[in-house]
Amino acid sequence: MSPAPVPRLPGIVFENAPAAVVTEVHRAHDPREVVYGNARGQIFNGDRITWGFAAMRLDRRLPHIVLENRRGGGIISTDASEGIAGGQRLRLEGDFDRTFALHCPAGHERDALYLFTPDVMARLLDSAAALDVEVVDDWLLIYAARPISPADQATWPRLTAAVDALSDKVGAWARWSDAGRPGSTAVAPTARRVRPVSPWRWVWRFAAVMGALAALGLLWEALT
Repeated sequence: MSPAPVPRLPGIVFENAPAAVVTEVHRAHDPREVVYGNARGQIFNGDRITWGFAAMRLDRRLPHIVLENRRGGGIISTDASEGIAGGQRLRLEGDFDRTFALHCPAGHERDALYLFTPDVMARLLDSAAALDVEVVDDWLLIYAARPISPADQATWPRLTAAVDALSDKVGAWARWSDAGRPGSTAVAPTARRVRPVSPWRWVWRFAAVMGALAALGLLWEALT
């Protein structure tokens, strides 16, 4: 029997490269199924990027949470995404906040702290300090900013260690429920996605620069 195809994945990087070609590298099944793979595609600004990932299916949909690597080497902080709009970062204490910027939809900070408990954060510090992590819909995605291979002794052990560190913790996430809908498996619309930086920001910046140049030209003509 041929292996099941890699499912279409959500997430801040995949959604910015909607036509990405995804190749499965490895598939694990214990204690839950995890797909390891590589992807390459063109993002909205025209650049072509490649990245590796591990995708773990969760027991239910959850609020959108992004852990952006702050120590370099991550992919979310690069042009692989449009970036995340301000006002959605949850400030934490200690090494975790120095390693990751935790983003969640405004008003859902309590949900993020319910899911990313101190023991989960400690495991991520030990295993995922060079990776990005995202909880989106019913997926846990762990990103590497380069293609992965079991023969790669730099990135592969970090990725598998991050999966191992979280795989026995995500089962508890099934007990989460929206504070406004106790007992429901639904996720409030306001929690489903963090807000990206507006893709029009470059147009606005260009317009501002051109406006400033035009004003300088008029000033120069008035002075001469």
